[in-house]
Amino acid sequence: MSIRATVSFIKSIENVCYTELLPYHDFGDIKLKSLGMSTGNHLFKRPDDAALARAAAEFLKAGLKIRLSGDTIYQLPKT
Repeated sequence: MSIRATVSFIKSIENVCYTELLPYHDFGDIKLKSLGMSTGNHLFKRPDDAALARAAAEFLKAGLKIRLSGDTIYQLPKT
């Protein structure tokens, strides 16, 4: 799913206070390691800082509040 589609979906929900963007998701690495399997070649990749910034910009551009893995909520200033 693209970020723009995600933003559009979230905007369609009336009671969302903010969206939290988490800069990690190495799905299954611990389980794969415990099973003695390779972890280097899986479908999901951890987003780098630039990708996270691009995603955050899309949410902010749409007027949505976001939180980036912490307590600070970011939003565009009202003009």
